[in-house]
Amino acid sequence: MAKTALERAKQAFYRRRYNDVITILEPNLIQYRDSFQYYYYLGLACLHTGDVGGALSYFQRARQIRMREPDLLAA
Repeated sequence: MAKTALERAKQAFYRRRYNDVITILEPNLIQYRDSFQYYYYLGLACLHTGDVGGALSYFQRARQIRMREPDLLAA
């Protein structure tokens, strides 16, 4: 069974391949437009690569989806 883009991105994230996470996830914006995990992992990857503006944008969208998520609030 083929892995979804989000599953591949999570694996890349845990391997600390943050640019790969961004490359995997960004083209799938429409597919994951209501996915908290999508925006959360994309925001974390941007933060790790030094793109604070991108991280802030993705974290804001994640917060719209799940306002009181503890992991997001910590990030």
